[in-house]
Amino acid sequence: MGIKLSLGANPLRLHCQLISSGLVLVILGLAVGLILSYITNPLLGAILAGVSPHDVNTYMSVAAFILLVALFALSIPSWRITRTEPIKSLRYE
Repeated sequence: MGIKLSLGANPLRLHCQLISSGLVLVILGLAVGLILSYITNPLLGAILAGVSPHDVNTYMSVAAFILLVALFALSIPSWRITRTEPIKSLRYE
């Protein structure tokens, strides 16, 4: 990433690229997790207290919370990378 910055890459575009590549993985994981949990939740229906095994509001609120946490977790390293000086990263790499 430091090489891209030293070659003249736009820091905002680099920031968006880093976040979008991470969010793709998070969305794929959410999709697989939601499908598997929707399939296996009837097996655990007796354990759930007060929540239907196929409660759409619960699924969507958990997915939104995970996306929010992932966005926050991806933005911190991305912000740090775009704020570094290119010459320092070139010396390190």
